[in-house]
Amino acid sequence: MAEFYGSCQGERGEAHRLGHWGMRVVAASWHGGIAINLSKDANDNVHAVVEMINWHGNGRNRVLYRGPIDADGLPASVRVTEKISDDPRIIE
Repeated sequence: MAEFYGSCQGERGEAHRLGHWGMRVVAASWHGGIAINLSKDANDNVHAVVEMINWHGNGRNRVLYRGPIDADGLPASVRVTEKISDDPRIIE
């Protein structure tokens, strides 16, 4: 049975993928992208790395979160260290 599950919805429909040891999911536009990496350590704790990534020469690389995911599927703690934008549409 797979430990990790990913899905996405696009213009051609929905796609799903399974991962046993880890999973990397990327969502990108011509302005940059977001990557999420999930993995398990030797004690079966799930860890996440969420990062902004450069995509085809656009965007910047920056780790937004690195740490454990608790039993509710939420980051155990999140701390915003830098304001990303003054645009009110962007939720920080």
